[in-house]
Amino acid sequence: MQPTLLDGTVVPEDQRLDLRMKLAEGIVSHPHFAEAFVNRVWDWFFGIAFVNPVDDFRSTNPPSHPELLRALAADFREHGHDVKHLMRVIVRSRTYQLSGKPNETNRGDRQNFSHAIPRPLDPAVLLDAITQVTQVPELFTSKYHSDPPGTRAIALLPAASSDFLDIFNRNERKTLPDEKPQPTLAKSLHGLAGRAYNEKIIHEDGRVRRLLESGLGDAEVVDELYLTTLSRYPTTDERDHLLQMIGTRERQKAFESLAWALISSRQFDHIH
Repeated sequence: MQPTLLDGTVVPEDQRLDLRMKLAEGIVSHPHFAEAFVNRVWDWFFGIAFVNPVDDFRSTNPPSHPELLRALAADFREHGHDVKHLMRVIVRSRTYQLSGKPNETNRGDRQNFSHAIPRPLDPAVLLDAITQVTQVPELFTSKYHSDPPGTRAIALLPAASSDFLDIFNRNERKTLPDEKPQPTLAKSLHGLAGRAYNEKIIHEDGRVRRLLESGLGDAEVVDELYLTTLSRYPTTDERDHLLQMIGTRERQKAFESLAWALISSRQFDHIH
């Protein structure tokens, strides 16, 4: 068998040192490669592509914004298919930087990118975020393998054992991800009683316990939890309501409930 590219071209013998590179060059040279790649990257950042499903390019499924797709594809080609450049162009655009809070004129828009559409974090990113907030390392152990403490979920091999990632439908990297995250009963139950959402919060070496033992006042602990989870201070109404609630409950339980509410909120577990 001779190493043959998708168009039938046989790779010359003096160019067979790295056949994957020759295959990559052949794929990139395809006239529709740039459009397909731009479409998928746009979907990564916005949750919806120009052509949906992302790989369903055909005459009866035209792109929603053909001029923009062609312009981005042309720029991608001109810069040598530089993925970082493409991402930089997208994230520096006004379109990407629009607020996720709709107004009266764009509330029903799901096609023209007039405002950001919140979408769930990927399972590995969500687990790492919860771990970072609670300051309790995740342990990935199984019968045959254990990763060292502090290993990030985003760095795991697909076969690594994790009930959280399985429940939240992680991508096992056997195919490119096409399906969007959907709410399920298992996810809801895990949020209510799962170890990642509960044991990490009440852990004796976790963030909540450390804040309570630091001598900070109730208002300061509330501020710290908001900054840690949502990267903002609570509003005046939020702070007043929470301080009133905390004053009527056992202090540790009250702040553990607040931490759980924050990491369970759409502001935390969604991209805005």
